[in-house]
Amino acid sequence: MKLRTTFLSAKAVRTLTPTRRDTKPTPGLSLRFSTALRLCARFFLSNSSAVTYWAILFAFNVATVAQTDPPQNKLPESAAGRRVAAYIESFNSGNETTVREFQNKNFVSAILQRRSEAERLQMYRQIHGNLGRLTLRRVLQARQDAISILVTAANGESLRCDFAFETAAPHKITGISIDQAEAGDESVSDSPAPKSELELVNAVSAHLDELVQADEFSGVVLLAKNGKPVFQRAYGFASQAYQTFNRVDTKFNLGSINKIFTKIAICQLAEQGKLSFDDPIGKHLPDYPNQQAAEKVTILHLLNMSSG
Repeated sequence: MKLRTTFLSAKAVRTLTPTRRDTKPTPGLSLRFSTALRLCARFFLSNSSAVTYWAILFAFNVATVAQTDPPQNKLPESAAGRRVAAYIESFNSGNETTVREFQNKNFVSAILQRRSEAERLQMYRQIHGNLGRLTLRRVLQARQDAISILVTAANGESLRCDFAFETAAPHKITGISIDQAEAGDESVSDSPAPKSELELVNAVSAHLDELVQADEFSGVVLLAKNGKPVFQRAYGFASQAYQTFNRVDTKFNLGSINKIFTKIAICQLAEQGKLSFDDPIGKHLPDYPNQQAAEKVTILHLLNMSSG
């Protein structure tokens, strides 16, 4: 079984990686990459409101506690819905002029100021080149300030797109997230979201018990509110061979997953303006022994695990 690291955050419980994302995109600009060069782009603003719940889940296989509204098959007839429809249309056009006009018309000024037009269009070229045309399959959630949709890319990949909007008119876009869809996105439950901390804890506990009973989960779960644990439990075996049970302090071998943390740190530095993805590595490693590589290979090449 493959080890996964999952971050759950919730005003509604969602896993950030790998199975779910927050409905409202996380502040900042970040990229997440996979071996298939899936660029998961995020254009976000600073958000002063603190996330209520955070949990870190180390698991071998995990499904999602569904917390979304029942899915629909078409976008709402609202300002937010029309902006999402316009986004898909501009993305599918393959025309950078069309994309530029969409961004200038629909993004809040803070997004436009955070990244230059050239950087935004470069991001678009990368994502569109990898995904191709997007086809709307399902509306997972639709609110005045947030819409989540499931789409299919030209390469057949299922993707989840999360849009965040201003709460007041004209409801311009404050954030867009594109990421791989997972099992939880494909089959959204009609169950209502928990209304209290106790309901939330009970829902998480019951869901994990079901997974353990089906031999689909083994790991440690921590759910915290304002930094204080409200649920903490270990499940399954740390070693099947020695019949050693997991404990809440079990150390898991993350292997190459550590690379994800490095990528996140680099994206944070880029967001702070301390580096650019297009910087050659020699700019930050002047003593790098291979001068030719130092001048040619960029940070983005390293993040993509490509040679330049």
